[in-house]
Amino acid sequence: MPLFLRTSNIKSIFLSAQQVIVFFNLSKSFYHASSMFDKTPQRALHLLKHMSSDPILVGSIHCFSLKTNSVSHSPIHTSLLTSYAKANDILSSLALFHENPRRDLICWNAMINACVLNSHFRLSFSLFKQMVEKFGDFDSTTLVILLSAVSKTWILKHGTFIHCVSIKKCFDLDPCLSNALISIYSKCGDIASSELVFKTMQFKDATSYNSIMNGAMINGFYEKSLDYRTMPDLVTMVAVISPCGELNLLLEACAELKALSFGKSTHGFVLKRLIQFDVRVINSLMNMYFKFGEIESANNIFEFDDERCLCTWNCMINGYVQNGEGGKALEIYLEMRNHNFVPNEITIVSSLGACAQIGDLKHGKEINAYVF
Repeated sequence: MPLFLRTSNIKSIFLSAQQVIVFFNLSKSFYHASSMFDKTPQRALHLLKHMSSDPILVGSIHCFSLKTNSVSHSPIHTSLLTSYAKANDILSSLALFHENPRRDLICWNAMINACVLNSHFRLSFSLFKQMVEKFGDFDSTTLVILLSAVSKTWILKHGTFIHCVSIKKCFDLDPCLSNALISIYSKCGDIASSELVFKTMQFKDATSYNSIMNGAMINGFYEKSLDYRTMPDLVTMVAVISPCGELNLLLEACAELKALSFGKSTHGFVLKRLIQFDVRVINSLMNMYFKFGEIESANNIFEFDDERCLCTWNCMINGYVQNGEGGKALEIYLEMRNHNFVPNEITIVSSLGACAQIGDLKHGKEINAYVF
């Protein structure tokens, strides 16, 4: 029995449970059999939390839960609903939802989220309306889920409506909701509203700064994105900001604005604080230096990187091509091939551009032959 309770093999759990229960029943050990049933909800919930989105497997868990009456447990019922949604079976999710006479806040949120996961955005708002009318309550998580639907549809009036509701319910103090609002307004091109939400936030975290900086970037306000780098609030928390987030955005802004001195100071900040380099930060640094024509600086970063990925190689090849160094770009391509990296579409396009620059027909044909 203890072995079964500790087992984590998802595909064998149902057979194991059924076999053990049948064995106990045949042995007329009804106490152990009933004990087995009592343990089943715990195992079913564990499986639903860690399982894949295989619809057959979800259906198996559902059947097993029905046989053992585990489905009557609210957490298992909600987890099944979510699992069906992840398996792209929204009809089964809806069936489970409607057959549940005791829908709580978590169940409503799970169903709305299931609709969003399956791109039924109109239905998600319809369910929210029913939630307000029939259940009579919702929380900030509900609004965050709805905002994820807005981020897919880009309908600004829906985002504004959720913002108004959050203020009326005093949910605007939730950083997660505020961060989602910043992203929504930015994606819809309303950078002024994004800034308003950001400035009125009482508790700003790393995601808040990343969201407002990214919003300024995607709307073309590169200089504005740099302003948030020097804000007093950021100075006190910059040590915990993810380098693959805020620093990556900073370097992109520096490259677009041709702000070499600021870019170098950001690079120096990373080195002084001994922040662990992320592949996106490394590539952004190289990209920035290449745009300034600082080829040696970009090459130094490349040589410093001991764990190069294909994106890093591509960045290096493309950077040399942009600076008219086709021969050097081709050398990097050949070195990449010697390290057993498989080129992708970006590699091929950049490498062919290098061959065109130096008139190397031989290698150009070889690269072209690789495509076919």
